[in-house]
Amino acid sequence: MPANFQRPENALKRANEFLEVGKKQPALDVLYDVITFKKHRTWQKIHEQIMRKYLELCVDLCKSHLAKEGLYQYKNICQQVSLSGEKTPKLN
Repeated sequence: MPANFQRPENALKRANEFLEVGKKQPALDVLYDVITFKKHRTWQKIHEQIMRKYLELCVDLCKSHLAKEGLYQYKNICQQVSLSGEKTPKLN
């Protein structure tokens, strides 16, 4: 059952808690939920950290299809910022 976090920071914290006990799949699920949750479609600086952790987990778990979906969602979030006249954020 996906948890709807009030803030993306809380989802990242929860994912890190899962990683501390060696549970990579639940950590990936938490990050996927926050990336795809429509309420968090406004780009924030924390999205970069979420995406780094998300892609790291996708590579570790060999989930290329989830990595692609996550990048697609991140692109949509970033484009909305760009349309409002701000500079598009980059994932380093």
